[in-house]
Amino acid sequence: MHISVCSSSTSGASGSVRRFVYVELPAELGSVSEGELRACVRSLRGARAELDAHQLHVAQELSRREAVSPSFKAVEVLKTDGGLPGPAAKRQTVLAEQSVHFPAAVEALASGRLTEGHLQHLARARVKPTPGVRCRCR
Repeated sequence: MHISVCSSSTSGASGSVRRFVYVELPAELGSVSEGELRACVRSLRGARAELDAHQLHVAQELSRREAVSPSFKAVEVLKTDGGLPGPAAKRQTVLAEQSVHFPAAVEALASGRLTEGHLQHLARARVKPTPGVRCRCR
């Protein structure tokens, strides 16, 4: 049995395609050992991390386009085409806008060393001042 998460670069009709995620799981999970089942869970975790990072990169581009063309609405695209509820789409665009300040954290997200929740905390900390702490930046 092979369980793998692969990432590759390839070229498509619209130019270079960054990466794709491939997960191979057994067809019948009832017949696998506990160790193999645990390996499935780890593979899915790795694939989810990569997909989260890809989604973030797409949301960054949506936000960039919205900044250039105010008639373009990133939240609406994430809601209608991405199937996200409104609040989740808004969180995703805010995270995308803030994550450009944390490239190492985005890389850690893709590798599974950091969750999207952790990245959201970093983004919130960057935006919201700590109560009781005055900024002396001018």
